[in-house]
Amino acid sequence: ACAGRRSTHLLAQEVEDRYQAARKTAARFLNAERPDDLVFTSGTTGAVNLVVRGFAFEGSRNEVVVGAWEHNSVLLPFLEAEARGACVLRVCPVKDGRLDLDALESLVTDKTALVALARSSNVLGGVLPAAQVARLCRRRGAKLLLDDAQFLSSHREDVRASGADFVAFSAHKLGGPFGVGALWGEDRAMNALKAAKP
Repeated sequence: ACAGRRSTHLLAQEVEDRYQAARKTAARFLNAERPDDLVFTSGTTGAVNLVVRGFAFEGSRNEVVVGAWEHNSVLLPFLEAEARGACVLRVCPVKDGRLDLDALESLVTDKTALVALARSSNVLGGVLPAAQVARLCRRRGAKLLLDDAQFLSSHREDVRASGADFVAFSAHKLGGPFGVGALWGEDRAMNALKAAKP
């Protein structure tokens, strides 16, 4: 009677339908191929924490590169991870109000597991050339996490074109409710998080 559903209760089924519809809407907003690649969180911080706590830092590939312009929602989870010995943090400087891409090129090495960067800064302005950074990450075997919290209020994101492995954002930056955010992840990257120890 309730094939594929979590509950037989009518109200629970209605909630599930609305939840799945919201996922489809959010996936379309990001031009994501599959709604299943998107999970709702408490906000950007919650989304970033899912990545930090679930990411598998293995052997000598244990470095994380962040930008000097990062919001605390991105920076603090990685500082905490470094303090407990989960990773080594590297910070890319800002030059003339933009992330220094030449410095980033030298910071992302074979030891880099993850690059976590704001897509744009609400303090300095400017937009990160995500596809260019994603190509650098691919060459070095690193994953890319984009913080889109400031970006999505004035730009459209296309996760397929960006080349990112993860994209995090908050609803309230878009005029939505507080306490709601999302994490989109490329299928293999998300599955790797599930398999990792928190």
